Amino acid sequence: MAQHAGGDAGLLDVRVAIEERAHPAQVHLHRPDRAAAEHQARVDELLDMVGLTAKAEHAPDQLSAGEQQRVALARALATQPALLLADEPTGNLDYTTGGEILELLSRSCVQLGQTIVLVTHEARAAAYADRVLVVRDGLILDEIHLGRRTDHDPAPLLARLATLGL
Repeated sequence: MAQHAGGDAGLLDVRVAIEERAHPAQVHLHRPDRAAAEHQARVDELLDMVGLTAKAEHAPDQLSAGEQQRVALARALATQPALLLADEPTGNLDYTTGGEILELLSRSCVQLGQTIVLVTHEARAAAYADRVLVVRDGLILDEIHLGRRTDHDPAPLLARLATLGL
């Protein structure tokens, strides 16, 4: 199942939004107490991963655009999808929080074996990718293979983009 992270979060409150998505599709009939505890632990983990534990009971209008964006990301990660579509996942975030979210996506990709399709205008975000497709006017101009690495320095990507006149 694919999930989308970004855009309008369309939320009730933070905890409810994540709980709705994190709840398993099949209810554990044999051990409902265990399932509830596991479910709550997963919601708490997701809130912590996106740095919103303190705002768990807040409504969307009490959150900044960046906080709403992080809630949307937590919702998308809740079901641990094989494919995650992330449209400008750092667009409303400050530099530090954006870096934390990129690290979270990178870990999620490696640890869960996820495929993440990330759309961005930021070389810094693109530098986290194994492979970058450079698109202009709906056409693929270039494909850049960065490979899996722990160093997410955008300099090599920026140098390649400069050769394309971008």
